[in-house]
Amino acid sequence: MVARAVGYNSVSSIALTFLILFHCFSIIRIWDDFDNYAYPFTEIGWDYGVAINPLLYTQEEWNRGKIFPFHKNVESDGIEIK
Repeated sequence: MVARAVGYNSVSSIALTFLILFHCFSIIRIWDDFDNYAYPFTEIGWDYGVAINPLLYTQEEWNRGKIFPFHKNVESDGIEIK
């Protein structure tokens, strides 16, 4: 699993988007693991008054989306967390 963060900071809010990539072949597995991997980031955001938006993709889905602006933004501005 690899997570990348892309965030912005304005006067009134902070928001982070975490991309969580799973090295599996089925989206069903991702939904089974949502509570374990994505939801804790959301709870941490609540504790600190920060909007944290975890996005879940399989590696295969992420690779298919290379033409989309979000993919390009993450690749150029993202910070890899291992």
